[in-house]
Amino acid sequence: MNTTDNEVSIEFVNQEDLDSFLENRFNNNIESFRKYLPKIASIFEHYIPHKKQQFICTSDGTPNLYLPEENRLFYVTNDPIFFCRDTLISLLNNAQFNISNYKKEKDKYGQIYDKYLNGALEIIESNNQEKIKINDLDVIPFAIIAGVGLGYILGELYERVTVDNIVVVENDPDVFFASLHTFDWSNLLDYIFSENLSIDIVIDANPRNCFDAINNIVETKGIFLCCSLFLVFHYINDFIKEFANICKNDFGFSADLIGFFDDYLFGISHSYHTFSCKKHFVLSHKNNLSLENNPVFVVGSGPSLDDDIEFLQKYQDKALIIACGTAVDVLYHTGIKPDFFANTERTPEIFDFLNSIPDKEFFSDIILVCSEVCHPKVIDKFNKTLIFGKVNEPLFSYLQTQINKIREIQPVQFMNPLVGNMGLAASILLGFKDIYLFGLDNGKKNGAQAIHSLYTTLYNELGCPTDGDQFSTNSFVEANFGGSCMTNPLYLHSIKNLTNIIKLVNENKAENEQVEVYNCSDGAYIKNTYPRHSSELQDLFEGLPIINKEELCNRIYFEKSKDFDISTNEITNCLYKDRFSLLCTNIIYRLTNMLDSDSRTTLLNKMRELSVSLHNENDDVEKFHNRMLNSSVQSLLITIFNAMYLRKDYRECLTTCNRLIQLSIDFIKESEELFRLLPNYIMGDHRRYFKNNKVGKDMPSIVAPELPDHVNLIRKKFDDPIKKFKKITIN
Repeated sequence: MNTTDNEVSIEFVNQEDLDSFLENRFNNNIESFRKYLPKIASIFEHYIPHKKQQFICTSDGTPNLYLPEENRLFYVTNDPIFFCRDTLISLLNNAQFNISNYKKEKDKYGQIYDKYLNGALEIIESNNQEKIKINDLDVIPFAIIAGVGLGYILGELYERVTVDNIVVVENDPDVFFASLHTFDWSNLLDYIFSENLSIDIVIDANPRNCFDAINNIVETKGIFLCCSLFLVFHYINDFIKEFANICKNDFGFSADLIGFFDDYLFGISHSYHTFSCKKHFVLSHKNNLSLENNPVFVVGSGPSLDDDIEFLQKYQDKALIIACGTAVDVLYHTGIKPDFFANTERTPEIFDFLNSIPDKEFFSDIILVCSEVCHPKVIDKFNKTLIFGKVNEPLFSYLQTQINKIREIQPVQFMNPLVGNMGLAASILLGFKDIYLFGLDNGKKNGAQAIHSLYTTLYNELGCPTDGDQFSTNSFVEANFGGSCMTNPLYLHSIKNLTNIIKLVNENKAENEQVEVYNCSDGAYIKNTYPRHSSELQDLFEGLPIINKEELCNRIYFEKSKDFDISTNEITNCLYKDRFSLLCTNIIYRLTNMLDSDSRTTLLNKMRELSVSLHNENDDVEKFHNRMLNSSVQSLLITIFNAMYLRKDYRECLTTCNRLIQLSIDFIKESEELFRLLPNYIMGDHRRYFKNNKVGKDMPSIVAPELPDHVNLIRKKFDDPIKKFKKITIN
């Protein structure tokens, strides 16, 4: 690692004295790590470096590291401390303190999460935001130091500013071992822990592993930390370049991806219905039905689908077809009969959309593919279902620990955020290995106008609006067949999950056992798929036999799934409502203790302590209750975090912080009351619990807003000319 091309003059001191000093420092540091971070002590107490190390002193008396095998100094400078100081001061003087927050969103359904988050954002927006630089701060909330070097960068940092939460990332354990000899870690650790600050150390040669470890730290200590990151690259090497690139691409405002309380309440209530109505769930154990030689078309409603309609018409009898969401509208109007309908959402308007199809017999033999949180109206519309357990929902993973027969149900990952994710996840978990994606564009090609297929009557004739943020495109990614594709964060999340589920299922599998996914969509490129134009597949499908779809679908239904009849009481007994009330009391106590915090450091520490408490997992019930509330609590902590940095002077922020803390307390109080309504909190029907057409109650910190009108996707009348489905097959 070179910092300068200048020659370095080295004045050797008594080597015996130097060795004694370094050995004493190492021993003191190991003792401190044993006290504070024992895992680090256990790794390095008897560590032997992979490369030979020799410590020397530069002319100013600062220990430096010489690497004989490479014939170079670690810091190629006469003054390593000055180099670190100069790097840091330059960064502190020039870096802007940026902070992320939510944007207000319209409450479409009547949800207390929206009520309180929008109320919090209104409070913040009523204040003027002062521009702040890093060197204006008395405390940096979150910092990552990439490259520990010999440790001097940490000493220079803490001499100038308090860092409430720091993560030190080092790819080379030899370097960290060297820092234990040169830097006074003992003094730093004593200071950090005496001041109730936080430090984590990540040592791994894989940049992605380091990034994932940081994500886990943030999830535990507070997602609010992702709102502002001070990232210091101590020096440049291949590891840090790759790590920096990952941070740039992936360390976004991850709070956009967390769930919220109302969603979980709806999910629990919908699950009660699903478990008790004798519908079929996919079984997790393997059976003798092999689908690896049966191709499956996973069809979305992206604009490029229109180019493949003729191909799908021609070969629809040679592959099973999963229609993802509004793709069923396209297929109905183009004479293509799907075998499955995939659904991700829990919203009731999906039922209204399905009823817009004029032929009421169209769905009689189509199998619904969904998770247990699907809306009861949608579940009941289908004669046959293949239902998965949604593992990132609090209830399902919890019930697996409480009710033995639920462990038989196949869990599903990566089924969000879009219905195409459900289509691919389901096809993989059912055992298909020959998968073709159509219309999963995740955006639109640069220059294209429409975001959906022109055959989608829901948007083109029935007036469903397409002007929401979920349909806007504000960034560019590589396109599947070259060029660029316009996309947005929601689509990017979908692409990431499509990529991840293929990677997950193919890991550690022999090449001949792997799932092969061919992306025929002329939209965004998806890693781990093979780009293929449908025209390139015609010879293949010409040679394939026609499938007896009725027989194959029946075999999938009866051999890969079965009905579950779990009583409502059986699940209700698992909710432990009184224990949930105790959790709410504890959170309210911790929030109340945040009022009038005398400094940013004090408030940040209390926020971190609350976040860590919500990650306690003493038993499965506690874990379930914590998951119910944690994401919404984190969202409100994000608003408090923003408020404490509205002005340079924390004292000018205190009143606003107190208002937001009180608002958070009121949210917990209303949450406790709503939890007691379970399992009868069906989305849409839940409005009956709200009096005077208000969302919840007036509370000391907030006046309850008016209930919104019912969501209506269908805004126009349309006399659909296709009253009866007619299959179109091109010979």
